[in-house]
Amino acid sequence: MSELKQLGRYQLQRVLGRGAMGEVYLGLDPKLNRRVAVKVVETTQLDADQRADYSVRFVQEARAVARLNHPNIVTVYDFGEQDDIAYLVMELIAGEELGDYFDENQSFSLDFTLADAVRMTCELLDAVAYAHQNGVIH
Repeated sequence: MSELKQLGRYQLQRVLGRGAMGEVYLGLDPKLNRRVAVKVVETTQLDADQRADYSVRFVQEARAVARLNHPNIVTVYDFGEQDDIAYLVMELIAGEELGDYFDENQSFSLDFTLADAVRMTCELLDAVAYAHQNGVIH
């Protein structure tokens, strides 16, 4: 996917990460003057029937996740589709990705204790339980 500069009203500044399903950009919502994360998924590899089905599921999933309000679940602000791209606009969370530690075979800092691991695991499980209670299965 070529680097994007604009989706809807959102100005895309740079790619923050890439995954199996698409890319995440650092974006700016000029209407609210707020930095956001914009996840984009290109749908050009889908045929017309698959694209229509994906579009319906994308809207349902975006609305379902946007209803979640939990301190350990990223807030969804908006979503849309433009050309052959579906996008989800989310709260921007500063920090490093946990997966980077595993991808690069890094060990955690000596400051990372068993108590930290237990706390983070409990926060994760609490968020997943909340999502499940609200009909969102991850």
